[in-house]
Amino acid sequence: MDTLLDLSTKRDRPKIKIDGKLYEITVSQDLSFAEVVEMQKASERARALAEKESLTDEEKLELIEAIDSSVKRIVRGIKKRTIKKLMPAQKVQIIQVFSKAAAGVGNSQRRGEQSPDSSDSMVATQ
Repeated sequence: MDTLLDLSTKRDRPKIKIDGKLYEITVSQDLSFAEVVEMQKASERARALAEKESLTDEEKLELIEAIDSSVKRIVRGIKKRTIKKLMPAQKVQIIQVFSKAAAGVGNSQRRGEQSPDSSDSMVATQ
């Protein structure tokens, strides 16, 4: 008899390496709808600041804090001191990797195969 239902609560999280240490990346299923909305708003604000020709000192600080906050939310278990050691371009790379993973870009899922809980998954961009 065929299996009618095969469920798994395990989430396969992508990983990144920072200074030789592996870190798991948050997946969209880890986030509540409110968190996704919050991240999208923060992303839009950061993008608007980044596109400005010149920033005030307050805006620069706001942009840095938004990026650091995003990295902390994205990289599971990362410490503040590790975030501080990263260059701004490296932080942006982390956000881009998360955005691509959340959107399903470059995943190895076979065509026609449904991902776990994909019926209500959300895409969060950074």
